[in-house]
Amino acid sequence: MHLEGQGVERNTKKAFQIHSKLADKESHITLNSIAYCYDNGFGVEKNEEKAFELYLKSAEKGNILAHLNVSACYFNREGITKDATKSFQWDTKSALAGSIEAMFNVGDSYENGTGVSKDEEEAFKWYLKAAEKEYNKSQYAIGNCYKNGCGIDIDQVKAFKWLKKAAENDSFASQYMLGTCFYEGYGTTKDIVKAIHWLNKAKENGNTSANELLEEIIIIINGI
Repeated sequence: MHLEGQGVERNTKKAFQIHSKLADKESHITLNSIAYCYDNGFGVEKNEEKAFELYLKSAEKGNILAHLNVSACYFNREGITKDATKSFQWDTKSALAGSIEAMFNVGDSYENGTGVSKDEEEAFKWYLKAAEKEYNKSQYAIGNCYKNGCGIDIDQVKAFKWLKKAAENDSFASQYMLGTCFYEGYGTTKDIVKAIHWLNKAKENGNTSANELLEEIIIIINGI
């Protein structure tokens, strides 16, 4: 409540004091919360080593979010020696426990061979699990898998379908890709109006490539 400012003025120091008292009871939720305070310097001096120690305690008690946090620590070398294999292992635990974000992370690890042997079919499988739960990063990844034949046969129609889902779920990268699909007629009927619509959305979200393609379309429309 104090940490997020819900119903009271945001007070990170007060939040840390409250969580510290509760941490003595070894609640996995509280341990993860106080680790977050140490990780970000909220109400206490930033201490990545202490944050990792508490994230790990929480994770070992079954906290799914802590699983992700431990993975991130190993991956980003925060409070512990960088270890991509252990990062992957904790992501897998979290994914098997139902974390959608972790499902995407596992897919990404398999696709790139990070902390595990590269396996595009496994990557596709894990991406799909998260994509079916409306995770836009995975929907974008599935669209690219179908587009590039990563772990699955190339299928333009399915690539378009998943890129459209991701774009509608506010994936900025997918908005640009969807615009190009409509512009080129990739996996769908060519439609300049829809292409401009999605490219404008991507442009508004900072995609410079979308701006360049829009300028190209305007030149073509004006017959220059």
